[in-house]
Amino acid sequence: MKRAILLALISLPLSLWLLLASDPGTGDWPMWGGTPDRNMLSFMKGIPTTWDIKTKKNVKWMAQLGSQSYGNPVVAGGQVYAGTNNELVRNPKEPGDRGVLMCFRESDGKFLWQQANAKLAAGRALDWPFQGVCSSPLVEGDRLYYVTNRCEAMCLDTHGDGNGGAKVIWKYDMIEEVGASPHNMSNSSPVSYGNLVFVGTANGQDESHVHIPSPRAPSMIALDKNTGKKVWEVNNVGERILHGQWSSPAVGKVGDVVQVVMGEGDGYVRGYEAETGKKLWEFDLNPKDSVWPKTRNEVIATPVIWENKVFIANGQDPEHGEGVGHLYAIDATKRGDITETGRLWHYDKIRRSISTGAIYNGLLFYSDFSGFLHCLDVNTEAILDARSAVGHLGIAYGDQRQGLHRRRGWRRVCAGGGQGEEADLPDQHGQLGVCHRGACQWHAVCDEPQRALGAEREQVIFVGQAPGLQRPLRPPSSLTGTPWPSPSTCAPGCSTANRDSPNSAAWRKASVLLERWWCRTRA
Repeated sequence: MKRAILLALISLPLSLWLLLASDPGTGDWPMWGGTPDRNMLSFMKGIPTTWDIKTKKNVKWMAQLGSQSYGNPVVAGGQVYAGTNNELVRNPKEPGDRGVLMCFRESDGKFLWQQANAKLAAGRALDWPFQGVCSSPLVEGDRLYYVTNRCEAMCLDTHGDGNGGAKVIWKYDMIEEVGASPHNMSNSSPVSYGNLVFVGTANGQDESHVHIPSPRAPSMIALDKNTGKKVWEVNNVGERILHGQWSSPAVGKVGDVVQVVMGEGDGYVRGYEAETGKKLWEFDLNPKDSVWPKTRNEVIATPVIWENKVFIANGQDPEHGEGVGHLYAIDATKRGDITETGRLWHYDKIRRSISTGAIYNGLLFYSDFSGFLHCLDVNTEAILDARSAVGHLGIAYGDQRQGLHRRRGWRRVCAGGGQGEEADLPDQHGQLGVCHRGACQWHAVCDEPQRALGAEREQVIFVGQAPGLQRPLRPPSSLTGTPWPSPSTCAPGCSTANRDSPNSAAWRKASVLLERWWCRTRA
């Protein structure tokens, strides 16, 4: 069944595109995380909290993609790019399962062009069926960089070839050139500095989960932006790959040195000199007595670089289920093995996570795979709040609101953060977000939580302005870890109903998370 995937963009006055701090500064969101430091932060105002694809409330346009989409959308230069699969088959000359990068016009959603790449002959061991493109592109001017499902770093012209297809500037085949053997899928989201673009290779175990086919292959490479030639590579993991290598690199200036930082296959996060690839430091994200796969985790999350520090949590492939996780603040000015000397704080109350954090106003927001959103003091690790969201989460921060993209059930918005303000949202039904392996999808809320995933109708959606937060409430008391109540199951025909959680009045007085249950019968 063909489905349609949702992308969100805010329709705002020009003055509100003049952004600050970690924002790209142009109103665009040209890469995973918006900026090279990967801090999921935006200062845009008037971000909608509700929309409706049937009535078109706060919806600017919709465009159809494939049946699954793990390549997070980026917006740059008046165009929108998203990775998906080939279930739609826009080009009859390119049938069958493929990884597809699609390009749409930002103003009206008109399809412009796509690149569709055939699956690797080795099958699911290297290129899992129907997953499409899992890389979020990097766009700089008229050049786009991404990693295909075939483990190729690719540079495209953003204008396409003029006939609905892609115009390739160069490509670098990481399987052919450096012997990479991606485990299940190649997913790295590129980042750049100067004339270099950095990508992870996804080199990992084979399908047996015992053998490592290419222990000498690098975990990350740096390529010349203009020619696609390799400048440097790093491999500090070797035979110690726990599973796969699915973290994406981040770039930031730490002290006087520009570093590229990435989580690697042995459960370590490492910092390298961006221009040379020289290893500067490494940090083990697991306790010394941890044992894979029960208590030792891999690293799938993307690190965030902020004020000479690195923030990152560990976790495992979502198919491995829930478990204990670890979140760290690391002093990236240190050198060598800084597992002890570089540890600023360690938060062990988080569960396994594949999320990337967001930092704002001294607060670190981090979600985990068990469905909890954690709010910590960025400098001290003091727990300001931890709330159950009843599902698996992705995270982004903008307009004083914390957005949770969820895999199942319902959607929440928190306001202010930590011990800041709360607010009520308008009593309107809407859509919910879905996340898997860090990639967000959207679908309509249906009448039964267990039917939500089966009812997803994936589309690209641009949402416009909506009313802001209405009234502040008192700061929350200490309710760390207290679960949210379960909602009532909606009866058929509840498409216009909206239900609060049973004791929402008490929760509004104490929690920074705002709860509304939206119910809609299957579309």
